[in-house]
Amino acid sequence: IGYEKTIQSFDRNAILAYLDKWYTPQNMVIVVVGDFEAQRVLNLIKALTRDFPRRKWAIAKRPAEPPQRKYRQEIIRRDVRQAYVDISWHIPALSHPDTAALDVMEIILGHGKSSRLYNRIKARLNLVQDIDASAWEMKDSGLFSIDATLPPGNLPKVLEQIAQIIRQLQDTPVSQRELIKAKTIVEADFLYSMETASGQARTLGFFEAMTQDMKNCDTYLQQVRAVTAQEILEMARKYLRPANMSLVAMLPRDQVVQLNEANVQRLFENPMLNRAEKCTGRDVVTEPKKVALSNGLRIIVKENHSLPIVSIAATMLGGTRLEPEGKWGLSRFVANMLTRGTTTMSASEISREVETMGGRLETFSGRNSLGLTAKFLSRDFARGISLLGNVLTEPAFPEDEVEKVRTDMLQTIKTKQDRPMAQLFDLFYSTLYKHHPYGHPQTGTQETIKAISRDDLINWYRKMSDPSNMAVAVVGDIDADTAIQMLSARFSDLPSHHYSPRPTPPEPPLTCNRTAVVHKKAAQVNFVLGFLDVGLRNPLNAPMEILNTVLSGQGGRLFYRLRDQQSLAYAVTSFRRPGLETGAFGIYMGCAPEKFSLAKEAVLGEMEALRAEGITSRELQMAKDHLLGMLAIERQTNGSQAFNMALNELYGLGYRYDEKFAKKIRQVTLKEIREAVTSVIMPGRYVLVAIGPQRTGIDSSDQQDSRTSADDADD
Repeated sequence: IGYEKTIQSFDRNAILAYLDKWYTPQNMVIVVVGDFEAQRVLNLIKALTRDFPRRKWAIAKRPAEPPQRKYRQEIIRRDVRQAYVDISWHIPALSHPDTAALDVMEIILGHGKSSRLYNRIKARLNLVQDIDASAWEMKDSGLFSIDATLPPGNLPKVLEQIAQIIRQLQDTPVSQRELIKAKTIVEADFLYSMETASGQARTLGFFEAMTQDMKNCDTYLQQVRAVTAQEILEMARKYLRPANMSLVAMLPRDQVVQLNEANVQRLFENPMLNRAEKCTGRDVVTEPKKVALSNGLRIIVKENHSLPIVSIAATMLGGTRLEPEGKWGLSRFVANMLTRGTTTMSASEISREVETMGGRLETFSGRNSLGLTAKFLSRDFARGISLLGNVLTEPAFPEDEVEKVRTDMLQTIKTKQDRPMAQLFDLFYSTLYKHHPYGHPQTGTQETIKAISRDDLINWYRKMSDPSNMAVAVVGDIDADTAIQMLSARFSDLPSHHYSPRPTPPEPPLTCNRTAVVHKKAAQVNFVLGFLDVGLRNPLNAPMEILNTVLSGQGGRLFYRLRDQQSLAYAVTSFRRPGLETGAFGIYMGCAPEKFSLAKEAVLGEMEALRAEGITSRELQMAKDHLLGMLAIERQTNGSQAFNMALNELYGLGYRYDEKFAKKIRQVTLKEIREAVTSVIMPGRYVLVAIGPQRTGIDSSDQQDSRTSADDADD
């Protein structure tokens, strides 16, 4: 994004000169992928670019990065709680023959829970909050990086472990099992990226722009399949050397952790070195099928044979909404535990099985639900269903894993103090919802997470995982009837107690304004001004979604009026979170402290203008077009379709709700928009929360329902 000094030095002439130099036809690639007639689109592109001037243009002559000859290190001190570390080595450009082997080495070192870095440093030793590896190959030279977030005191031990793992990779060839798993993951990720039209366009455009031939994406896949264990050994020896290495660490100001450059360099030296099938689908998509088992579990299956991929979503009602009083964070705790071991498999065995298939198995927990999502190559569907069923129905909640997850969750909660946006929205929801569980943080609090016991996890999950409380959806390259038979065989024997969720306390309408302020050292004020919104089942949900589209984003009314015209905000947008019984609608803004009062009044003015004038017919049509386009884009992948169908069925909306919602969007009228505005945006009944320095004068003394607190207040 540049540097503050250079950004401040730019003027209009500099920007126009840059555009004139680089935005030329000879320097551009246009890729179009989708459902259209090719010649017609080609003619349109030619017509649109006919008058594009062919300016004088020369290939960019960028200075080549000279070979790094010695270890480099930089320590940064900031007001953070955790340590953030990046270790990088120079690697060649995307077009280099080593690229495929480097990408496979990335998987072996730091991709997923069975990778060498994660398995030892996180899963076994629990020294970090997170750790991974990445290979960044671009048009010019790239970087191979290892990134970690960790408690500052663990840094020396973590570096020692990373160095040991790298030496092992340099000294001993990887096993065939590990190599096959890694190559399968790279191949699967590549195919998954081609699942959407935008993904195909992005991949083809990337290879065309970076290597001058889009067909190199096929060559790349062939090279991945041909990588050998000896090549991985050579890549580690060739690139992961101390002389080619740079380390940057961001540490808390008050920590005494020191890193001696010479010691770190010695740590990464290796004495041993000093001594001497392309997929084609039927491109057929069928209508989804639904069956309900006798125990109440609902199964939805949709065939899509365009790629040899299948996605699964197994969902159950739960989330923050159904957590017991005082057990906030229990749903996320349970979800995090599902892949930590079953009655027949350990956490590492689960990870190994997933990654051997090149698959993905992830847990989730939200405000209304929890469950599992999975993605596999279609040839592994039966094996994937067996694994998912094991994880879903036989979690063991091992005591040692419970404590590891507890530590991770407490670290996540602690890290929120470094993230003003997370604090801001926690504050907003807790101020908006005084009775409904949506007011509690999905992460829980330090107190509630510490108090949750293993028995709490087991007992609550036993209720939530009742088959009558579950819906499973599958989308992909499978035969629907076969998939239904396999799922029925796996889940039909689950006993049901016909679980009925407890009633959720309603959220009464606001009767006055509420404010909450946290004073904190910061360069800007972040605030949200919001209202109680309607729920998903309310007829005004679609009109409110259109209203939010009119207001939000860089093309929205708020951005244009408050940022572009009045220069009141660094960032501004609207948002909404419709729930099952109620919802939230709000305006987020980040602004300079001295502009806070003006910004707040400007937002209130825009709300009043909406009540008085509504939106225009042009805004309505543009919002419909944009929203329908975004809904279609979001439903491109098998995974998003499976997830949405399962949740919509679970919430009582019906598994085809997305289609009905799109139809409703098309039918929304200006009258319905006005009704939504007057129902939700009510003067004198808003919530205002803000985080910023005391000098802004943000307070709550003039409000009828208010609270103020201090956190790292200004001196």
